Parts: sequence; structure tokens; C-alpha cells
Amino acid sequence: DDPDGRRRGRQAAIAEVEANTDPLTGLLSRRGWGRILEDAQQRIDAFGDPVGVAVVDLDDLKAINDEHGHQAGDARIIALGRALSAVAGSMHRIARIGGDEFVILAYGVSAHTAATHFKVFTRAIEKAGIRASLGFSLGRAGDTRMEAALHDADAQMYRQKSERKLPRRE
Repeated sequence: DDPDGRRRGRQAAIAEVEANTDPLTGLLSRRGWGRILEDAQQRIDAFGDPVGVAVVDLDDLKAINDEHGHQAGDARIIALGRALSAVAGSMHRIARIGGDEFVILAYGVSAHTAATHFKVFTRAIEKAGIRASLGFSLGRAGDTRMEAALHDADAQMYRQKSERKLPRRE
């Protein structure tokens, strides 16, 4: 019987969870996301499993922070995390990887189902009354590595964000 050893083991396990968890939202942190992304790549390489990835970024967080304070900005970040989590299933992993940037990993998403699949998250964001931009891409065996898919999803998200900022013609 080794109570000190068990205590150290529990402390190490708690430290590991805390290191992989975003303190504001309770979602995976950037560090936790890195591990999930590595695992997804290994699954693609080993089994050819299709994996989708989306990047979500709050629109106008700076304006919210400037006008209403950082507490209001934090509340919006938390609300976005909750909206994404509310529609996530067991095949999803969600992380907050930066100030107002979230990522979603979705196992089993193919080129034919990706747009419909990620539309569920877009609707949840809109239903929560949050303005955010979302871009997605796929990691595919022998074709697209997860890092490249993440880069493509990020570029798509920024295109959407730019289009939203264009003045509307009436």
C-alpha cells in the first residue's frame, strides 16, 4: 500500500487534464488539440478514416471588448463554446486554440457529407445569437494531411469573415 504514490499519481493525472483544458471554456486547449490532431492523422494513415476539421472564429470580438469590456468578450467566447458543444456528438472533438478561435474535429465525415455536417454547427451558432465565421476541410488518406486540412479550413474561415465585412449594396 503506497498512499503517497497514489496521491502523486492523482496529482499527475489532474495536472495532465488541466494542461489539456482551456480554463475559460472547459474545452480542450491548444495543447490538447495538438494531441487530438496527431491521433486523427494516425487514424487516417492506419485505417484511411475520413476526418473533417473546422475552424470557427468569433466576429468582431475586439469591438465587443472595446465597447463592453473583456468580461463581455469572455461571455461571448463561453457562449460560443457552449453552442458548439451542445450539438457535438461522440465523434467530435472541440477545442479553443486561441483568444476567439475554436476548432472542431469530426471523425467519419466524407467529402459528400462535410457541408451538411458542419452546417449543424453554423445553425447552433446562429441560434445562440452569435456572429462567427466557420471554414472546414477534410483530411484524407494519401491526399491531405491534417495540418494542411486545418490550414485550408482556416483560409476558408477568413474568406467568409472577409465577405461578411464587405459593405452591403442596396
